[in-house]
Amino acid sequence: MTVLKLKKLILKSNYDEKSVLYESAFGESFYLIELLKSVYDWALLADVLNDEKYLSYAKVDIYDKHRADLTILKEYVKKICSRQKGCNI
Repeated sequence: MTVLKLKKLILKSNYDEKSVLYESAFGESFYLIELLKSVYDWALLADVLNDEKYLSYAKVDIYDKHRADLTILKEYVKKICSRQKGCNI
């Protein structure tokens, strides 16, 4: 099995539902897939945490960044619309 095929297998949202099927297909090698899935899940969590200690703090940071980005976007749209006639916001 290639790394690309394994990545597609792990990325599918229904992996947990089909793990029994995968276990029967891969036999004794299935534990390697489970280990890789654990590493992949850990990497996803580490990416979300972004140096924060708790997930809730990381999510607040994500929300704050989104709010700041949205404010910048709204200011930009208002600036562009003020230059053009007929722009309704």
